[in-house]
Amino acid sequence: MVVENENSVSLAEALGRLKEANSGFNPSAFMIDASEVEQNAIKMTVPSMIG
Repeated sequence: MVVENENSVSLAEALGRLKEANSGFNPSAFMIDASEVEQNAIKMTVPSMIG
């Protein structure tokens, strides 16, 4: 996913829009690097993945 500013809020907004556009959006996993920004965005958008 490409966002103008790579920060947690921007990534969470992009994930949120993806979630809105796909009613069945319920991933069981994400593949990311060790970026805390990405981890935080996922935690904000898909709280069931916190763990």
